[in-house]
Amino acid sequence: MADERDGSAALEVEVTPRAASSTSSIPDNILERHQRLESDIAWPYFVSLKLEPDVLESIRPQLNDLFRRYDYDADVGIITLRMPSKIHDDFATEFGLVLQKLIDDILRAVPNAPRITDRQSRLVKLWEHDKAKKGGECYPDGQFKDDRASKPGLVYEVAYSQTGESLEKVAKDYIVGTKGAVTTVVCFNLKYNEGHSSAFQDSDGRMVNGDKLVKLRLTDMAKEKYSDDYPLAPIHIPFTELSRILDFAKAQTEGSSP
Repeated sequence: MADERDGSAALEVEVTPRAASSTSSIPDNILERHQRLESDIAWPYFVSLKLEPDVLESIRPQLNDLFRRYDYDADVGIITLRMPSKIHDDFATEFGLVLQKLIDDILRAVPNAPRITDRQSRLVKLWEHDKAKKGGECYPDGQFKDDRASKPGLVYEVAYSQTGESLEKVAKDYIVGTKGAVTTVVCFNLKYNEGHSSAFQDSDGRMVNGDKLVKLRLTDMAKEKYSDDYPLAPIHIPFTELSRILDFAKAQTEGSSP
């Protein structure tokens, strides 16, 4: 699971305005965090900064250039900038590819089948239906969406160090914050010996619980009004496959080391 969510190196600081510049109006502290993320952070890292909604809108293009993922809570004026590790990214990417193949294999046999695609880390807006809230924005690690829908039905997050409680909050925010458009949130915590969820690899890198499955359905990825368009075929991902994905992600990191 991912991030904000990752407590490996969490900071909360005040944003100080940046002097006028011909190239950017981004506050100094945000630029400083970007420089740090690029230089000396070896592990998953996130930092929370106070940022007013009008300032966010004024710097959004530059912010999108600097950070691939961030979350924003307009009600409290907090932006969370995230920098995942390479293992985190490779695990999320490979899981998305595996799930996409399983979906495609089922839909290939369905005449005029709807299209479900992995939209990866595209923006998901929260609380648009609640006028009492100012709104929120999240860039999940991955998401699967029926092409006819405005929001994904399934979101997945990959983390290293969140507690079970924090991951439950992430899932609830997606489901309640989209008024049930997101029906399923799959969370992976790659930190060993953490939480009460089912493990698929132990701290020595050995596969465990090989007889268990992640059980999904095509209807988990679509709005209820489209559910009749999908076959009832289940989507099962064995824990052995999750262990393989994690081994793959580790190998990519080792292979890129000098």
